[in-house]
Amino acid sequence: MKRLRLLVYYLVMVVLLNGCGEQHVLEKLGLAVAVGYDLSKDGKLLGTTVFYQIDPEARELVTVISGTAHTSKGLTVSQNRESSKKIAGGQIRVVVYHDELARKGILSLVENLTRDASIGSNVYLTVAKGRAYDILTHRYPENSNIGIYLYQAIRQNVEAENMISSKLHEFMKDYYAIGKDPVMPYIERVKNEIAY
Repeated sequence: MKRLRLLVYYLVMVVLLNGCGEQHVLEKLGLAVAVGYDLSKDGKLLGTTVFYQIDPEARELVTVISGTAHTSKGLTVSQNRESSKKIAGGQIRVVVYHDELARKGILSLVENLTRDASIGSNVYLTVAKGRAYDILTHRYPENSNIGIYLYQAIRQNVEAENMISSKLHEFMKDYYAIGKDPVMPYIERVKNEIAY
């Protein structure tokens, strides 16, 4: 009798605890694929996010939103205000930093990425000649999603040993290692192409 009560108790607990997890319905999310950071004219951060919309009725499957704020977390809040869907960072593959911003220091922005549990460590970091906004918002006739294109191009060049890997975890490891300097690929937009 005592075992039966214990078994019923455990079954009730399993059933009740099963529904407590946070649900992420893909149709209600905008999956961020690429993020770009620039300095705006007033000294704030200008953030640009390229994201997928998983919606069969959407006219455009890839959307670009930009906004300004003092911090990267503030950018996320302001961009979520502009979007009809919650922007989720779990699919970010590439982060592009304007070279002017990189010269002033981007460690705090990179560390914010490492602190976000939804962002994986296999994100590629890059520095752009010119504004990241211009690279991410330009319409490329052969590539409908610039975020996936950049990710595949960088990954392919790293695997072919044409470029040093600049994944998030490698950058942070090299930054804190004695006698090592972290590196990132340098990209620029030349007409309708991305040059490395």
